[in-house]
Amino acid sequence: MPVRLSSARSLNIKWIDCPPLHPPQHPRHALRSLRPPPSPNPKNSQNQNSSLLPIPLPLLLLLLLLLGPVPALCTSDNCSFIEGHILQFVCQSTYKKETRLQHKDRIPAIGAPYAIWKRTDTEDVSYILISFYESPLFRCFSVVMSEGKFYCDGRNYEEPLTRPTQLHCLNFPFHYTTELFDLCSKTHRDENTQPIAVAIMYMKENIKRTNKAGPRLACSAAALLLVSVIVSRLFGILLSE
Repeated sequence: MPVRLSSARSLNIKWIDCPPLHPPQHPRHALRSLRPPPSPNPKNSQNQNSSLLPIPLPLLLLLLLLLGPVPALCTSDNCSFIEGHILQFVCQSTYKKETRLQHKDRIPAIGAPYAIWKRTDTEDVSYILISFYESPLFRCFSVVMSEGKFYCDGRNYEEPLTRPTQLHCLNFPFHYTTELFDLCSKTHRDENTQPIAVAIMYMKENIKRTNKAGPRLACSAAALLLVSVIVSRLFGILLSE
């Protein structure tokens, strides 16, 4: 069937103007590479930098000087080598000047009395208790320590006035305790045996307290108050920036 020229031209024009059924697909990696990287927020970066500002060195040194060292608390948590064991009286002596000069133990005064007990379940002197200054324990032949309390000669109640001012438990050989034992004991100790763990307790301290402690405490309190004000103002400046 013959087709007119005008109809053919119109069909050709419509076919050319018609968009393709499947538009060209671009690879995804190309689209991703064309995206610009996200720019950082200047406000957030400024806040982050201001929050990471270090504390000035003079202020840090001032804090360290005013606060000073933290004192360690002496507890009997590591006295398991004598906890619940029967300790038998060994000897009693006094603290010698030569021993103090050699070992630098300033807590007891020269001439202070001390007594020594050792565990009864061992033949040697591996585990001992040393008590400085007179107390009701000096009249006890056997002593048992349980949870920081001392029981005398098999009694089932705590011996009064036997709470020490300081208690140090050392789980290692200590030449200082060996010398205290040798100066005190009347029997000769075997050279191959020595105390491997010792508990040293002080019933009082050889410390002289004066009235000068009051102004020093007041001065330190005022200094701490001044430091707190400086620190609060410094943090306020950092946050405002």
